[in-house]
Amino acid sequence: MKQIGLLLSAITTLLIAGCASRGEIETMKSQLEYIERSTVQMQERLVQMDSMYRTTIDKNVAYQADLRTALADLLDKSASIDSRLSDMEGRINMIANRSGQSGSVSSPVASGSTEPAAATTDSAGQQGLPQVDQNKLYNNAISDLKEGNYVMAVMELNEFLTMFKDSPMADDAQYWLGECYYGKKEYAKAIPEFEKVERNYPKGDQLVPALFKMGRSYEELGEKKKAKIIFQRIVKEFPKSMEAKIAQDRLKGL
Repeated sequence: MKQIGLLLSAITTLLIAGCASRGEIETMKSQLEYIERSTVQMQERLVQMDSMYRTTIDKNVAYQADLRTALADLLDKSASIDSRLSDMEGRINMIANRSGQSGSVSSPVASGSTEPAAATTDSAGQQGLPQVDQNKLYNNAISDLKEGNYVMAVMELNEFLTMFKDSPMADDAQYWLGECYYGKKEYAKAIPEFEKVERNYPKGDQLVPALFKMGRSYEELGEKKKAKIIFQRIVKEFPKSMEAKIAQDRLKGL
């Protein structure tokens, strides 16, 4: 810009000195003005490009950070999946070995011996097979349930109830099995699972929640009479429970 100003001064000097015609001077001035405008536009464009470049860098940094976070999450999930696959493989091997043992015939008692043949055992530990950790199996099921992996959760809870039906967590597992179907909005399948909580674990702490979810399932299916009966029972038999207060509110709409 300073250089253009100097050129304009020089052109004016030439005009005064009579070294150039007025037409030539006007042409040069027009050309200089054009150059000046172009220069301003180029400077503005450079500023704009610099701003875009800085913005792109900031976005790339944020994008790379997001990518690193996503990659870390994927690696964690991959490790979790590998762990579960190993557990499932161990359980499958155990079941396969157990099935093979159930078809085997015990060796006959030796002639003259008064001792009975040793009983064949299914115990995973005694047979050298991998043992299933009930806490891990239960926690995996609950984790899958929370993440919406209902199919996997149903499989794990059913397996838990088959292998650990006498566990202190069995009533919880049965209740959450009903919750899996309830979460999938398969209310007709959820009801019998909630009924099993009352039938198999009448003294467990999941009885009232199971009754309430049973009533809600009937309500969702449009069977208001059955829902009303269950809600009334909760209010009458368990008046101090949290479910009783909610049941009272539900009854107002039935």
